[in-house]
Amino acid sequence: MGDGFPVVGIGASAGGLDAFKKLLSAMPIDTGMAFVLIPHLDPTHASLMVELLARQTTMPVREARDALLVEANHVYVIPPNADLTIEHRVLRVTPPPARRGSYTAIDVFLRSLAADQGARAVGIILSGTGSHGSLGVTAINAVGGFVLAQTPESAEHDQMPRNAIATGVVDLILPPEEMPKALLRHAAEPSASGADVAPGDLAQIVFLLRTQAKRDFRGYRTNMLMRRVRRRMGVCHVGRVAEYVEFLRTHPEEGQALAKDLSIGVTAFFREPEAFQVLERVVIPDLVQRSRHGDEARPVRVWVPGCATGEEAYSIAMLFLEEFGAAKRPVAPQVFATDVDDESLDVARAGMYPDSLAAALSAERLRQFFVKANGHRYQVSKALRDVITFAPQNLISDAPFSKLDLIACRNVLIYLEPDVQAKIIAVFHFALNEGGYLILGPAESIGPATDRFEPISKKWRVYRRIGGARRDLVEIPILPTTAQRPRTTRHDERPRPPAAIAELLHRTLLAEFAPAAVLIDRRYQIRSVQGPVVDYLEFPPGELTRNVLSMARSGLRPGIRGVCERALKSQRPATDANARVKRHGTYVPCTVTARPVTTPTDPDGLLAVTFQDATVRTKGTKGAARATSHRHLDDVTLVRDLEHELKATRDDLQGTIDELKTTNEELKASHEEVLSMNEELQSTNEELESSKEELQSLNEELSTVNSQLQDKVHELDASNNDMVNLLASTDIATVFLDADLRIRRFTPPTTRLLNLLPTDLGRPFRDIAPQVPDPTLVDDARRVLETLTSRETVVRDGHARAYLRRVLPYRTADKRIDGVVLTWVDITQRLAAEAESRQLTTVLRDSNDAVALFDLDGRIIGWNRGAERLYGYTEAEARARHLQDLVPESLRASTLDLLRRISHG
Repeated sequence: MGDGFPVVGIGASAGGLDAFKKLLSAMPIDTGMAFVLIPHLDPTHASLMVELLARQTTMPVREARDALLVEANHVYVIPPNADLTIEHRVLRVTPPPARRGSYTAIDVFLRSLAADQGARAVGIILSGTGSHGSLGVTAINAVGGFVLAQTPESAEHDQMPRNAIATGVVDLILPPEEMPKALLRHAAEPSASGADVAPGDLAQIVFLLRTQAKRDFRGYRTNMLMRRVRRRMGVCHVGRVAEYVEFLRTHPEEGQALAKDLSIGVTAFFREPEAFQVLERVVIPDLVQRSRHGDEARPVRVWVPGCATGEEAYSIAMLFLEEFGAAKRPVAPQVFATDVDDESLDVARAGMYPDSLAAALSAERLRQFFVKANGHRYQVSKALRDVITFAPQNLISDAPFSKLDLIACRNVLIYLEPDVQAKIIAVFHFALNEGGYLILGPAESIGPATDRFEPISKKWRVYRRIGGARRDLVEIPILPTTAQRPRTTRHDERPRPPAAIAELLHRTLLAEFAPAAVLIDRRYQIRSVQGPVVDYLEFPPGELTRNVLSMARSGLRPGIRGVCERALKSQRPATDANARVKRHGTYVPCTVTARPVTTPTDPDGLLAVTFQDATVRTKGTKGAARATSHRHLDDVTLVRDLEHELKATRDDLQGTIDELKTTNEELKASHEEVLSMNEELQSTNEELESSKEELQSLNEELSTVNSQLQDKVHELDASNNDMVNLLASTDIATVFLDADLRIRRFTPPTTRLLNLLPTDLGRPFRDIAPQVPDPTLVDDARRVLETLTSRETVVRDGHARAYLRRVLPYRTADKRIDGVVLTWVDITQRLAAEAESRQLTTVLRDSNDAVALFDLDGRIIGWNRGAERLYGYTEAEARARHLQDLVPESLRASTLDLLRRISHG
């Protein structure tokens, strides 16, 4: 795991206390890790979390405080109403900033943990509502850290674990009690050493990723590739790179996981705000101003390669829409956002993001560009979504966009080798218009291309294109689209047989004689191509498309549409032998044929469309002369054909326009109705969402407080049981009355004395007929409530038993008087003993025999009448004397010796 020890950040909200307990109770005390717990606490109440969790582990559990150094085998808990971060293993506690909506401290700590600890960071997401922690674990994964999430089935509230899992960066999904084993296994994994990397191992891994995950990672930095490979080796418990290559071969799903790990998608709305301020203040106003020349306007074209899940593309689009709105310009930008990860693009296209994005957006932008969706998420508005086109693209192997005004390629080049970076910068220069802008990440640069870009902001890597286009520096694709499979020496390898002669002949015939053909579906989307289709199809400017009608060269679209419609209706081949295609400035006659193709995977069927130029046969000089003589006639025929084609095109266009008008009218009426309903629903939805956010936050805080109070209730139950047993064992009848002298509670011995039953709770005490007559009891109780002075008396029952009855005020913990306490102590035996003692005392005092009482020191403490007559001293006089004053001298020594022996036992 490298130097130092891992720091584990654990986030939870509702239901998190139980998950924390299970995790800590199963955690050994000598893991060598530090644990920082980030529950969602009520900011207005003191937290009992430390007290409750300290009973689950023998590790020290402390509340985090500012400037506290993190130690291994310690647990730290965030205090209420605070933000917690870590810097150089020192905790920093700060007041939370004034933020709106769903802001919590979980993401703040996890992101700071990723920045501070790098690959030693560990993030865990436990039970909770909302999407708290999703951004944090994404940041931890980006630096090579380890991420775990609680299994949703074991969570009291499963939204937080599910949202974390949906990010695709979670390494393991486990119940809390099983996480300690996974953490210990991860910490014990030795770092994979670069010394055991054979020259072909990394090439084998890249090749396997191309075949298994369809991802091309050629050109990526070797150290970055190895860092991610080593992380996956630790997760899979593989010790050597060569073994991991074999593991990839036998486990295709691991190839997908590694490709996901290598496609680092760390992004956020307005990440590094200072860079976006340069765009907002300098770049975008200039581009908006330049978009209109006189009465003509053109769209601003923007390309965001490596867009990941789309946050950066949406951020740039927001700035453009705001600037166009401020300038009162109707022209909107065209933003092309591309990435190699299809899953990330799916997220970007959906435009659905967790509510934690509110922390990075102003209230105005949140209101203007987002709508609140179900499940603690925000969705981009239609106006913002419509200006962005998301498409899959690999910078290394795919062609770029062209005629661009801005390219925002931030934090993509840092993962590529320097020579690949230089080639991509050359492609960017070629793709930008004169004066167009390029923005890179803060750790990236244009390298040696200083003569082709001038800096606008060196700190935030904003450049303007200068100089003419350098086609000689552009390589498209940057790396070959095909690569030889790395060879590995095997003992059982045998030479491959030569290709079959029939197959070789088949390929030759296809290349030489097969016509240009495309396979399309009923929506005119191209599925496959064969032959020289470039003579009939071309890529139109703007958005990438696979629609064969959009790609058809001028003059060919009506012919394609006609033969496809006829073929679909008749389910037979249809041909247009009079089609013409414009090529090199002239129309070339050609034949278009559509044939229905049936396939089990496409129930609607496909169409195979072929294109062939019309052949013109010549017969020597006679044919040439005839062609010359009829040249004028051919020209007339050509004009007639063009007029016919124009008329057919106009008819086709007019029919399409009529259908479009009818459809538009119907859609307009429906749109007006839907718009009216949508406005009402939007207003209601905003009110409900606002209330829902407040209730959700309050519910999470109450859930945490409730968990803590439940633990306190368990403690009180135990204390109450102890108290009940104590009162029952003392055999003292006790009754608790409230301020209205109603029975609140009583002890078991009371049932025998007062004839009380469990159903008597709540009854006025004066309605009870006790076995012990006590007519002043109720009055004494009232006086105690008035004077707050206890009263007691002796009462007797019908069986000659005596009781000491006491009435005391009932005091609460906050010093309030809330009733009285009645007790009856059986003193029958005590009174009998006192009576016997009085009788014995009377006999001794009136006896004629002289009786004197001495203490062990010989002092007189008792004196009866017989002693008074014998010695002539009264009892008061005798108490001032000593034994030696009364005993004859001959008996003093023996008497004193007797007293000493008695005193020593």
